[in-house]
Amino acid sequence: MMCESCKNQRATVHLTDIGKIPTDRKELHLCEACARQKGIPMKAQVTIQSLVATIAAGQAGREMTERLSKISCDACGMTYPEFREKGRLGCPRDYEAFEKPLLEFIERVHGADRHIGKAPSRAGRPAVQDHEMVRVKMELGRAIEREEYEKAAALRDQLKHLEEPGGTV
Repeated sequence: MMCESCKNQRATVHLTDIGKIPTDRKELHLCEACARQKGIPMKAQVTIQSLVATIAAGQAGREMTERLSKISCDACGMTYPEFREKGRLGCPRDYEAFEKPLLEFIERVHGADRHIGKAPSRAGRPAVQDHEMVRVKMELGRAIEREEYEKAAALRDQLKHLEEPGGTV
């Protein structure tokens, strides 16, 4: 398929705009250059293995790898280097054991440490706000459990703000 804008290059960026009803669907097929010209953000395709290998290549990466190699899961015994090699966690407790390096990794890859996705337009504002309130409450519970009181206070304030009429996400 050729780019709909320049009609010279092969289309590698495919956009679909779905209107309020499914029949309002519009598609646009562009080459990378035309997509950039139109200001469409391009996402790099990076595998976990290549990203970890790149990080490990530098001195900071080596120091981080040495520090992370000492971390292991109490439940299944998986070490962080094993996770890095396989690209998969061994058990649900691994999320707790590797929490800090996983959050750092996710933030580097995605630019944020939590999903900031879309909510269905028909869900409306209250559903999005309810979802955020549940997330903050869960995070607050974890902070209290870990005795991270400063973080818990900030989350408490955030929750109060969300509970106020007209509170924003």
